Amino acid sequence: MVRSFLNSVAILGASREAGGADEGLDGILEVLEAERATEGGTATGLEGWLRRVEQGRRNAGDGLLFLRAADDAALEVRDLLTRGAELAALLADAAVPEDGSTRLRRAEHQILLRTLDELDGGTTFNGTPVFGATLEVALDRAAPLRFALGRVDAQTLLGTPGTPQEEPARFQEALARVAALRSELTDIRRQLIQASNVLGVRAQNTLAAGGIRTKVTAREAVALARLQVLHHAGVQAFSPASPSILRLLQ
Repeated sequence: MVRSFLNSVAILGASREAGGADEGLDGILEVLEAERATEGGTATGLEGWLRRVEQGRRNAGDGLLFLRAADDAALEVRDLLTRGAELAALLADAAVPEDGSTRLRRAEHQILLRTLDELDGGTTFNGTPVFGATLEVALDRAAPLRFALGRVDAQTLLGTPGTPQEEPARFQEALARVAALRSELTDIRRQLIQASNVLGVRAQNTLAAGGIRTKVTAREAVALARLQVLHHAGVQAFSPASPSILRLLQ
């Protein structure tokens, strides 16, 4: 099973929102380039800074979409393990006869384990494996943020098979591991959003400190503000769109 999230509708929608934000910042950069040409290059430093902001925020957006891919797959893993725990409880009952229904449950149990392995190895984002990978996001000149994502294969989650009576506990422990993984994904997402927002605020402050706002048209100043809003809109791939965000975009 190969799951590529490159063409996910939610991810493509978020990418389009990010693209709109990039166009707004590109407009400001065009103004700065024109200013540099007419005023002897005084805007060069500011241009370079804003370009780094633009690339850093794009990188953060890619990281958020990568995390969305991981979380979507982790939800499927959780559902598989929940079903596995039900099967394990049924098969652990020594009083259950070895009939056709029991054999079907054992077969489903084996299919479930294989599906976990397929999700672990086959979940990719833009051709990059998601689980067992190290997510690296370069935001500025500082060292990039690095996050290692765990594995969700049957061996990692469930360990070595035991007796039928031990199986229900193994699946409950695996469910706890997946819950911890999803909590970790949420924490990483929060860090990326915070770091990206800091970049946006620093860009706003840099523009203000340089007096550049008086030289940028009102349309381009608004475009930089929309960069902040559109970034949050793109992040809604993780959650339902907020009505307040939609109003701001109108």
